[in-house]
Amino acid sequence: MLTPQQNERLTRVGPGTPGGELMRRYWHPILPEIKLESNPVQKVRILGEDLILYRDREGRLGLVARRCPHRSFDMQFGIPENEGLRCPYHGWMFDGSGKCVQQPLEPLAKGFKDKVTIGAYPVQALGGLIWAYLGPAPAPILPRWSPFVEPGGIRQIVGSMLNCNWLQVAENRADLGHALYLHARLYQYVLERKGLPPKASEQWDKHQAALKRGAHAVYRAIPNEWGFAKEQGESDSDEAWLVNPMVFPCTVLEGPVSPDTIRRRVSVAVPIDDTTTWHIDCEHLAFPAEAGTPTQTSVPYTEVPMKDEQGEFILDYVRAQDLVAWWSQGEIVDRSVEHLGSTDNLVIEFRKLLDEQIDVVKNGGDPIAIFRDEVSAERPDLRIPEMYKPSVPNESLVSRLGYGPWMRDYREVLEAGLTRWHPDKALVAELMERTALLEPVAN
Repeated sequence: MLTPQQNERLTRVGPGTPGGELMRRYWHPILPEIKLESNPVQKVRILGEDLILYRDREGRLGLVARRCPHRSFDMQFGIPENEGLRCPYHGWMFDGSGKCVQQPLEPLAKGFKDKVTIGAYPVQALGGLIWAYLGPAPAPILPRWSPFVEPGGIRQIVGSMLNCNWLQVAENRADLGHALYLHARLYQYVLERKGLPPKASEQWDKHQAALKRGAHAVYRAIPNEWGFAKEQGESDSDEAWLVNPMVFPCTVLEGPVSPDTIRRRVSVAVPIDDTTTWHIDCEHLAFPAEAGTPTQTSVPYTEVPMKDEQGEFILDYVRAQDLVAWWSQGEIVDRSVEHLGSTDNLVIEFRKLLDEQIDVVKNGGDPIAIFRDEVSAERPDLRIPEMYKPSVPNESLVSRLGYGPWMRDYREVLEAGLTRWHPDKALVAELMERTALLEPVAN
């Protein structure tokens, strides 16, 4: 358990807080890029700060404070121009660095505009998302994880805005034990309530067999330069496997994968403020060239609902179960009343790492997973130990996608989980079917 003071230290992300100062050393997604197509000026919130994101008429991005420094007009109503964002109240215009470049009602000779700035932060586009850095200069390099930069293919993003603190999401991603009950037993119960037949679960069957033998699950963190990989096994076996490496502070990569894996995914828990988290799943599907994947001009984004049309919580796929687990703990969970067990060791390791990195920043250092050169920031997941496994000869499309062996119908795959919300799922199903016709049957 944590004391209330320790809990405050780890959870708060606003300006001047220990956790907030740490979080400001990283780039964070602030908006799906596609939203700028409908309106090039967007109000955003990140790390407890209200800001205005814009794209000027030359295509350049800017991120500035919400209030004009002249008379505090709300810049969400600003006008994008060739050189920046213009306040429509008196015409003052600011570029992406925050410099005032025009004051059309003021005499030019006074040089007044050179004395005025608006708060501004670095901002970049990557992988269908707009990213911002709110920390001290110089800004680190925005890491180009493979799912964000793989050429071609189909890229899709789904997200959920949750009324809970980001750490509840991050701790869940560190916690491997929850999968057996939240994603297996609960799923079977949901199907039972609906009068549907149960789905096979190899992981659940192995768990039940281990319980009969008197064995228990064993989880271990394997540290690396970006965070840690998660190892899972059983107490009476030497067999162990790695699952979805965590990249500090709030990113998870789906893996391990082979070089020719079709589907790759990265998930991010974005700390909007102390009690709001934007969770996003970014997926890239790279089909063989012969499948004829069309050129994607923009990356679609979809908000994932937590409830159905009848107002009932959706609980029949993995991410929906996670959303409820994160949200149902409350806005900021009181960790002083928890009772951690031996299988919570990965959660404990993550908290220790978070606490250590807060101290690193407090002492003037760079925390882990900060990139200072372009070479190290280019697809760094390729260097994560055990992230990539060798290709399997004649491996089936279903295996290469990472879905369970019972999911043999591709359209069923797209309706069975998070992908049901993808706007391009009909195209993806067609590409999956074309790819299947190109492949030899797996042995």
